Amino acid sequence: MDAQVLINGRALGRRITGVERYTREVSARLGIPLRTAGIHAPQGFRGHIWEQVFLPQQISKHEILWSPANSGPLAVSRQVLTIHDLSVVDHPEWFNPRFAIWYRWLLPRLAHRVKLIITDSLYSKIRISRAFRISADKIHVVPCGVDAEKFYPRPDVERARLRRKYSLPPAYMLFVGTLEPRKNLPTLVHAWAQVFREVRPVHLVIAGGPGDAFRRLSHLEAPADGVLQVGYVSDADLPALYSAALGFVMPSLYEGFGLPILEAMACGTPVIAGRAAALPEVVGEAGLLIDPLSVPDLAAALRCLVQDDELRRDLARKGYERSRLYTWDRSARLVRQALQQAGAA
Repeated sequence: MDAQVLINGRALGRRITGVERYTREVSARLGIPLRTAGIHAPQGFRGHIWEQVFLPQQISKHEILWSPANSGPLAVSRQVLTIHDLSVVDHPEWFNPRFAIWYRWLLPRLAHRVKLIITDSLYSKIRISRAFRISADKIHVVPCGVDAEKFYPRPDVERARLRRKYSLPPAYMLFVGTLEPRKNLPTLVHAWAQVFREVRPVHLVIAGGPGDAFRRLSHLEAPADGVLQVGYVSDADLPALYSAALGFVMPSLYEGFGLPILEAMACGTPVIAGRAAALPEVVGEAGLLIDPLSVPDLAAALRCLVQDDELRRDLARKGYERSRLYTWDRSARLVRQALQQAGAA
């Protein structure tokens, strides 16, 4: 590869959620000449100004730009863009209106402008190709990974420390994610209300905070019986949080991949996931798939997982084995191949 790589590093300056983890893990493993711009760039509106106006000025004629976090400068055609999903295009009502207007204008133009597009799943590849009328050959699927040296079943002493730190109950089901509409938390809370009286003292723990890009979920601000909200959990505490849970539940309506599913599996935690978008690709036969719009369906899966020890053990084993198929080394290798292809074009 003659060209060097400049990484659009705006995501590296943000608190870690899925897109930020992807950017960190892949960029650290690319193994090719690269440099990073924008780690200390502003966020929000000013960040988009920096990206569109000032980032193009930092690219040399020998470099190709990789934008790993759903946006990039329109002025740069010598660019590989990662689009993780099209939720903002398919469901603008879930987002802050200004955010949705900007991305619905930017993404189709940027997708046609760049040399190659990377996305996390076959589902997202099909959606991008159809929505933007782009050849599927231009879109490369690069699944996310999980760091097995970090996400693994943690010992009892770490689980006990985690419970003390966050005042967690001895037994709980877990949700981890940004508190946004597509996560379908109202359905989860309603389903748990049906189950809680049968499985108490098991609680539902919701870990995560609101995101600036999304509409607020005001109905979650009132406490619900058997539900504990712990807010954003630090990256260092996530493996023990997963490991200590009876099970992990992600009833999302729309995901381009669903990285927390993979992290939970790697920690030996059985999973329940919505039968929607890319989640079935990630879960395969290693978890319980439910209709995310059905409260009874989700309640039945929660009840079954909490009460059936053998099922939990079986799904934990299958999930752990499946998580071994997804590594960040593999993700980085596929991204590197895409960058090499684009750089040679």
